[in-house]
Formats: sequence, C-alpha cells, structure tokens
Amino acid sequence: MSEKEICINPMTGEPLIRKTNILVYGITDEQFLLVSENLPNNDICIIDCSDCFTDIIATSYIAVIINPDLLTNENVDYFNEFAEEVSYYSEKIIFTKPHPILQKLNKNVSHIVFSEDFEFADKIRYVLLEASRAEKRAKTYSDTVAQTIRVLSEIRNHPYITTAELARIIERNPRTVQRYITTLVCAGEFIDYDKKKKGWYLIDNKSVLWGDY
Repeated sequence: MSEKEICINPMTGEPLIRKTNILVYGITDEQFLLVSENLPNNDICIIDCSDCFTDIIATSYIAVIINPDLLTNENVDYFNEFAEEVSYYSEKIIFTKPHPILQKLNKNVSHIVFSEDFEFADKIRYVLLEASRAEKRAKTYSDTVAQTIRVLSEIRNHPYITTAELARIIERNPRTVQRYITTLVCAGEFIDYDKKKKGWYLIDNKSVLWGDY
C-alpha cells in the first residue's frame, strides 16, 4: 500500500490524496529485496516499470532505480528533454552500475551511479532516506503555496471575510493566515482590511493572479 497524505485542493477545498512511490526498472531480485528492506517508510509503494519505460514518465515518484543495461537512446533523450524543460530534477535518479550510455545524459540530469553491487547494498538506504526527506520538504512548500492561493480564493469569493474565518477554513492559525496575506500583497494582489467590517477584501474585487485585470 502506498503512503497516503491528505492535502487540500485550493480551488475547491476538497481533500486530495497524494502517494509516495519508488520506481524500479530492470533491477535484480536481490536489489529489489534490498530496496524493500531499506524503505524510509514502510508505506511507500515500490512500482516495477520494467515492462514499460513510459510508466516512469506517467507515474509520480521520489526516486527511480534503473539498470542502465536496458536503457535505449530514446530513454536517454526523455531524461535530457525533461531536464531542459525544468532545469533540474527534484527526484532521485539512481543507476545500479556504470554504463557507456550514461555519458549521453545531459549535465542537468542529476543522477547517482553505483559502481559495484556492494556499494548499492551499502548506500541505498541513505540515498532513499535523502529522497524521502527532499519529498517532504517539497510537499511542505507545495502545501504553503496551495493554502496561500486558497486564502486568495476565499477573499475573492467572500469579501470582508475575517482572519478567524480564514484560519478555520484552511485549518491554520491566524498568524499564518496573516503571513499568507502578506505574501499575496507582495505578489501584487490589492488586498485591504476593512476596519469597520473587520474583514479582508480585494480592491474593486479584482485579483491579479486570477486575471481579473
């Protein structure tokens, strides 16, 4: 069973379920067992993509472990094209051994190459732990962005909404709500506070991020 983490869709307020996956491609049974025994979290799902490389494209993951013997030039081109688009990978790309085809990878494709089987056994636990920690940091940042956008949505849809109401809706404390509003103002939103109605509103009820101008 994959790890399930609840987050909130900032547009609808509905809960979303996110999963944490580690993908493997063409690794040995011994290596698969080592990965299983060294998961940072027992609820993380290991998905074998050996039958279909495109699953690596379509599936979200924190790390992918690849036997480079099975890579084609087309596979390498995928990694290079994606690296050019996003500038860097947040996911861990791990190759189980050296291989000449890896020399074709773009320098922006950050990856790890284990030199020998004993190095894989010795270091895979720490590499996967680092990948898990990086994913948690990314999720924290994403949740902050999502909740900030949700605050903007609530102010836009409910003029003069109070700080307390916003805090209740996004399940954060009032100080956090105020920090989100400050961030939105810094981003160019014309948000003001009505002292009489004790609530927040958008000037002219228009949002820059929503494209109202």
